[in-house]
Amino acid sequence: MKALLISDFSINNLSGYLKNDFIEQNLEIVIAPFNQVHQVLLDDTIECWNDRFDLGIVWTQPERVLKHFAAYLNGEDVNIEILLSDVKDFSNLLKVASNRLKTLFVANWSIDFSLNYQGILSAKSEFGIYDVLAKMNILLANELNIIPNIYVLNSQKWIAMSGGNAYNSKLWYLSKTPFHSSVFANASKDICSFFLSLNKPNKKLIVTDLDNTLWGGVVGDIGSENLVLGGHHSVGEAYKDFQLALKALTKKGIVLAITSKNEESVAMNAIENHSEMVLRKSDFVTWRINWDDKAKNIFEIAQELNLGLDSIVFLDDNPFERERIKHSLPEVLVPELPTDPLLYKHFLMQLDCFDSNTISEEDRKRTELYSIEKQRIEHKNGFNDLEEWLKSIDIKVKCEELNSENLQRVLQLLNKTNQMNLLTARYAEKELLDRSFEENHFTYAFSVKDNFGDAGLTGVIGLQVLEDTLTFTDFVLSCRVIGRKIEETMLSVAINLARKLNLKFVEANYIPTEKNKPCFDFFQNSKFEIQKNKFSWEVEKMYIRPYYIDLEIFD
Repeated sequence: MKALLISDFSINNLSGYLKNDFIEQNLEIVIAPFNQVHQVLLDDTIECWNDRFDLGIVWTQPERVLKHFAAYLNGEDVNIEILLSDVKDFSNLLKVASNRLKTLFVANWSIDFSLNYQGILSAKSEFGIYDVLAKMNILLANELNIIPNIYVLNSQKWIAMSGGNAYNSKLWYLSKTPFHSSVFANASKDICSFFLSLNKPNKKLIVTDLDNTLWGGVVGDIGSENLVLGGHHSVGEAYKDFQLALKALTKKGIVLAITSKNEESVAMNAIENHSEMVLRKSDFVTWRINWDDKAKNIFEIAQELNLGLDSIVFLDDNPFERERIKHSLPEVLVPELPTDPLLYKHFLMQLDCFDSNTISEEDRKRTELYSIEKQRIEHKNGFNDLEEWLKSIDIKVKCEELNSENLQRVLQLLNKTNQMNLLTARYAEKELLDRSFEENHFTYAFSVKDNFGDAGLTGVIGLQVLEDTLTFTDFVLSCRVIGRKIEETMLSVAINLARKLNLKFVEANYIPTEKNKPCFDFFQNSKFEIQKNKFSWEVEKMYIRPYYIDLEIFD
């Protein structure tokens, strides 16, 4: 992995922290020439651009890259529109540079707010420095957010976390380093977390305990009416806020489940009837409230939801239970929940394992989708024959080309799906868009619904014409719909396209990973010819898709 750092100050400290935080990626860093930001962004012949970079980081001081803001700080009368035109000009340079980078992170602007710039006038609208800086940063974000591979980061957070010593004028004059090293450490952690979240699956499921985790007290001992939850009580308020924070995560696509050593009827009575309870039964996709080993419960939950153990976060106040899960299920993330429940919400909101660069409609209704899936499974149990069951649920599949409306969900599936993923290729938004405009490349998205509900956009195929062969560049399907003959339907679309283009073969080259064997198993059983990890189909042979699936194709 390679990164390019561009700045108007000495950024060597950030380089050191990044190498440490990206140690598993073996990060190589190039630092652009010092204090030549405009030149570097504009001129791709400068030596630092000789490599192709996975990540570019631009971090500047506003008074050093915006000449009218420098004049403003020196007390000159500057028209706000002129100042904002400087911001637009600088944004345009960043847009040009983004074409040479897979991903570009731009730190927004900050100043040392401990200094007395304008006294009480600093807070005045229009000409107060707080207002001016806010307008600059809003415009910068608005200009850059429309570019798929640019992400604006909050430098003011890194400075605030470092406290009153974040800025150091002595360091500036001695080494042209404006910040204390802790600012660079904070920045590096965010940059690492955000970049990795673009390219690997985030956690999908929180499995939580109940007693002294979601509420205070042991419900089986004291009864639901005596639980510490909500009300005019500091600890009760903290538990309620913790539940609110968990519920907010469900709006981002994180689902909740329970494992608790309790009598199910007693615990469920508290969940459904306690007046201060935020999370109700409908907020949990499943639960194991019993006296069994929690490791066994979590394993069963993962199997029920068809999720990998590495998709799970386990929350429990009991150190013994946490150690048990760490030892038995090492793939599960087990954070060290604070001993003080007053800190629970703050702790939860500091976790970066739920970060995602997009939130799709499927994410927002994921809890509902799992609930519908549970109804499907119950219905399926009444049939002895899989095909008879599939016929009964009236599956409808919509196929459409990649477009602006489905782009974010397509990206999410490509970058976050592991099991049914032929090549496990990961993409930046710009990469995928650029490829879609290339001749002889095709990307199709598949949405699925049936009598029970709408599963949403759950499948993607990428295809490329190479001589007389249509080759899969991607074949991805969400685990939620695996095994319903959607896979065969996707293959039929590819084979019919190859026939339409007068090609001879359709080919899939499988690249194995630790998790994508289900994709190999599917192709192995697909009647494609197999040679090691290569699968092929002669287009002149008929491929019959499942007749009971209603396929609608939108070109």
